[in-house]
Amino acid sequence: MGGDQGHMDHPSQTSQPRPKPLKACVVAPPEPRWMVLVMLFVLAGALAVPMLWRSPHFSRPTKIVLSVLAAIQTAVVLVILAFVVTGFVERVSAILTRY
Repeated sequence: MGGDQGHMDHPSQTSQPRPKPLKACVVAPPEPRWMVLVMLFVLAGALAVPMLWRSPHFSRPTKIVLSVLAAIQTAVVLVILAFVVTGFVERVSAILTRY
């Protein structure tokens, strides 16, 4: 073996350029403003607060106010649910005591 044939395998001496590495998008694109509000006040309540804080569509003071409102709404829903369940249990136990 003669010449520089043995040295062509070195990466710095190849004639083809290396492809650029792919960059993965780790963060999903932000949800639209309306979707955040629907999740916050209709579907998920306080569970949607992290989604609200990730959203760039709301200012920091707005995020604070919406977070407090979502917490209050969730507490009110839980209290109403407790009253409904208590009433249901009382009715069922009254029916069962008759028989």
